[in-house]
Amino acid sequence: MSTWYRLDVGDLTQAAPHVANTQRAFMAPYLIAPAGSGRALFQRENAESGMVELFFTPQAGDVAGALGAVPCEKPGIDNGHIFMLAGDDELRTYFPGQQQQ
Repeated sequence: MSTWYRLDVGDLTQAAPHVANTQRAFMAPYLIAPAGSGRALFQRENAESGMVELFFTPQAGDVAGALGAVPCEKPGIDNGHIFMLAGDDELRTYFPGQQQQ
């Protein structure tokens, strides 16, 4: 299970309601999953395009697919700062050295 999922939610002026709705939809399955399930949701502002992107770990593919996210590679942190919206300690697991803000 190495396929990640990306959902583009618009630029910074449009993204907030989409991010909030996605986070709410993500939380129900996340909360009933066993601890350490690897389900996580990340947000990144793409430095090149200015668009906000949401990334789902492979373990959250069911939620990602239901929300219309598309398969993608694991996001890099060289194209914008990434931070975790939901998950346990997956930020350190998937992005060593990245600090949560």
